Amino acid sequence: MKTFFYPIFPSDFMKFRLLLVLLLLPLFWIGISNSHDWGDDYAQYLLQSKNLIENRPQTNSDLVFAEGQLPYAIIAYPVGFPALLAPVYSTFKLFIPPYLYLQTLILILSAVLLFDYLKRSFDIKLSLLIAIFYAYNIISQILKMEILSEFPFTLILLLIVLSLGSKDKRAFLFAGILSGFLMSFRVSGLVILPAVFGWILFMQKEIPIQKRLLNFGVFSSLAIAVFIILNCILFDIDIRNFVQFYAGQFEANRMRVPSNFVGFFEKIAAAFIPTFTSVIITILFLILTITGFYKKFKEKEVAEWFFICYLLLVVLYPYSSSGLRFIYPVLPFILIYFVKGFQTFYHLLSSKDRSFSILTIIFSVSIILSYKVLNSLPPADGPYANDARAMLNFIRDETPADAIVLFSRARAINLYSERRSTFLIQHKNEQENLANLRALSCDYVLYPDERSGAFNQSLQDFLMINKSEFDTIYKENRYLLLKMKAVNHP
Repeated sequence: MKTFFYPIFPSDFMKFRLLLVLLLLPLFWIGISNSHDWGDDYAQYLLQSKNLIENRPQTNSDLVFAEGQLPYAIIAYPVGFPALLAPVYSTFKLFIPPYLYLQTLILILSAVLLFDYLKRSFDIKLSLLIAIFYAYNIISQILKMEILSEFPFTLILLLIVLSLGSKDKRAFLFAGILSGFLMSFRVSGLVILPAVFGWILFMQKEIPIQKRLLNFGVFSSLAIAVFIILNCILFDIDIRNFVQFYAGQFEANRMRVPSNFVGFFEKIAAAFIPTFTSVIITILFLILTITGFYKKFKEKEVAEWFFICYLLLVVLYPYSSSGLRFIYPVLPFILIYFVKGFQTFYHLLSSKDRSFSILTIIFSVSIILSYKVLNSLPPADGPYANDARAMLNFIRDETPADAIVLFSRARAINLYSERRSTFLIQHKNEQENLANLRALSCDYVLYPDERSGAFNQSLQDFLMINKSEFDTIYKENRYLLLKMKAVNHP
């Protein structure tokens, strides 16, 4: 008997799905450790998970901001990922491996969904090959060692693409609801709306225009309604803060488009042949990918419209250095374009179809090189390093409960030391920031030196100018805890 999900997941290929899952089980043993880098985003997610468990507002934050100044961080992210992490936090708190096991499970499920999507364009063996490479490539493995919302985001995206491609009315409505969850994991999921609009308007011309507009109206209404219910009604994340923060970032970081565009393809090319990245390889990869995109676009799938909209977002976004994370949600589609482009040029040069064998060799070499790179990486430098842990324990045990600590990773120190935190205002000079800290009654500064992953040049410059205003009260290898001297009034 056919179920609701049959149009999305036909049962004909169940044995191949199970085979894929078995081949991906080793992922549970790769890259799992009780460590994490100094990234601030994951700390924010865990703080919001903690708020959910303790029945506090999502915006209940111990981040301290200067009145009237642009925020240096977002008060609350959309509630989707914190809600997913909340059961894990409830049981394991700040013990990292369970979070990484959860992400590994999500990665495997994403690979299975990708396999189902690939079968629409390739044969079974090539679909399995691409799905396996997606899970084992160096980008997936490096990112899998961190707590990132990109993994569930990609899983939901693939489910949306499969649902919209099934031509089933119920699946179409299901995709609209899923899109609300997509935006609730990452706000960048908003690009699903213009993507679906373009796909419906230009790829379904056999349907009357009024019907097409009605379909998009239903889809977008479902998506927006789910997002509002989750992030404004059930859990308020303060949308105004979101808009204000990103507006400030775009204003302060203009003209990044060329570097972001080049960086996008450089990082993806590096996923195919790690350690051998060059301009020639990047150009070759770009040619194959564009060719494959053109071939795939003619299949009239919604994925290509999402890729266009998402690529525009990535190249316009002001943080080019975070490319790996931002690229990841469209990595499955880029793999498809690469393979299609490769097949196109191979068939032009040869009448014998050995493209599968050659791709198997390329992907196998890439995976082997990836694990050579992974094995050479040092342990994550973050709050679980011995000196950092000792410093955080000292702050938690020896400073007043109402203390405010300035640190380059404000949300991380808030999570691990249970103290309120703040950071410098980037467009203010050293003297203005000092006056601002006094106004905030921020008495403590945690300085990580150049050997730490939390090192920040602005903080070092601030302390060099204002070193006479602070006393060192504790030192632990790479970390100094400073206390601001009291002001002597005449």
